[in-house]
Amino acid sequence: MKGSSIYIFDAGSTKTDLLIVSNDLTSSYQLSGYNPNRNDNKFSKELKELSIPKDAKIFFYGSGVGDSINRQKVQNLFPLHNINIESDLLGAARSTLFNQNGIICILGTGGVAAFYDGHKIINKKGGYGYLIDDIGGGLELGKTIVSNWLNHNYNEDTNKQIQAYFNWSSENFTSEFYKNKDLHLLSNLCQIIPNLLKNDSNLKQIVKDYFKLFLNRHVLPITKEHKEHTIHIVGSIAHFFYPIIKESAQEMNLIINVPLKQPIQNLLKFHLLEK
Repeated sequence: MKGSSIYIFDAGSTKTDLLIVSNDLTSSYQLSGYNPNRNDNKFSKELKELSIPKDAKIFFYGSGVGDSINRQKVQNLFPLHNINIESDLLGAARSTLFNQNGIICILGTGGVAAFYDGHKIINKKGGYGYLIDDIGGGLELGKTIVSNWLNHNYNEDTNKQIQAYFNWSSENFTSEFYKNKDLHLLSNLCQIIPNLLKNDSNLKQIVKDYFKLFLNRHVLPITKEHKEHTIHIVGSIAHFFYPIIKESAQEMNLIINVPLKQPIQNLLKFHLLEK
């Protein structure tokens, strides 16, 4: 890995983390999100401003890069470079397990689970995008929380906090939201929810049921097949909701390791350790 600069991208639908190693100096940046399944409005413009050297070693981990068409879309963003393109799920596995096997889950904007055999991802469950199945992630959780808010299932303080976040009343929410369907607005709602859980038992049960649904649907089948009950979790939702995810998992005889919010620093370690 010596001699040329290293660029590591960890791209999600909401944001992209970037590490650059050049002349023994490491710099970190945050770019706009990128997913080849969605329209790219900002990421490609920001990429052009980086002026990446032609001999740079580039490792790109991202969501939605599982098929050849989408991988080519990523390759087209780097026309002058040789680039290693891998899924964000493999990136999460490498950042937590390095070359050991185990169960890995991403709980970020979306949610996905899989078994990592120490080299590659096998037995993937979920992560099919916001139009099909992203249970476990922030967008689906945000939708669940909002639906219950609109149905008046929370206490007064929770209602006020959610209303203040949106700056819309529950009566006006749907008409205002559908004027500009901002998915980030829904997923970012999750950032205020952890502080409300202890004072709203209904909200806590709804959130717990949500994570139990993810564990039942996607994680338990993997644990049964591979005889493994320790789960490694990565992502912003994993970080913010770790206590209640851990509580939900314990009720199902699963062990949740402390989450890794941002895999990118460990991805650098992984690549520097490569022979």
